[in-house]
Amino acid sequence: MPRFQARLGRLQRTQDPTGAWKFIQKKVDVLLTVDLVRLSCEKQIQRAVLIAGDSDFVPAIQVARDAGTIVQLYHGSNPRPHDELLRVADDRIAIDDALIRQVTE
Repeated sequence: MPRFQARLGRLQRTQDPTGAWKFIQKKVDVLLTVDLVRLSCEKQIQRAVLIAGDSDFVPAIQVARDAGTIVQLYHGSNPRPHDELLRVADDRIAIDDALIRQVTE
């Protein structure tokens, strides 16, 4: 059975154009893609569920699928997910009002 650890990454403090301070998460996508590839290649998972919208996950999804893992992508619609991300996933599920009602009723 796979052991999972929290993927916290780190926070980077930056200033926006107005001078206000904000924090941006760093390295979390990379940590998740490493786990997806490792767990898939070691045959520790058969299915992966991702909530994403950008193409950062595309190479990891391709490797996971080549290793036999089924990849389900849950995504929003605004902004629209990257076309390549939609193309490489096995299943694509929009996170919309109908899905939210389905899981909360």
